[in-house]
Amino acid sequence: MQNEENSNLVLLSTEGYVDDLLNVSDDGVMVGTRFFIIDGCGLDEDSEVMDISVVSTNVNGKHPVFDRLKGKKVRITVQQI
Repeated sequence: MQNEENSNLVLLSTEGYVDDLLNVSDDGVMVGTRFFIIDGCGLDEDSEVMDISVVSTNVNGKHPVFDRLKGKKVRITVQQI
């Protein structure tokens, strides 16, 4: 049974363009992007930096789902369920 108090509590959320930090391996097997969440100014000892990666791997170099994300702005959300 789900605790209604914590149902769908958003823990992290960030948005940005997939192409901003796009990375493709030399052989085309892996393609990915990263999104950062910075709590605080990022310079003091109490700051926390979170990194969410979206990576597609295919030995044939085909990434049809990831390719649909290219050029788009997306939102990534992590929820407690």
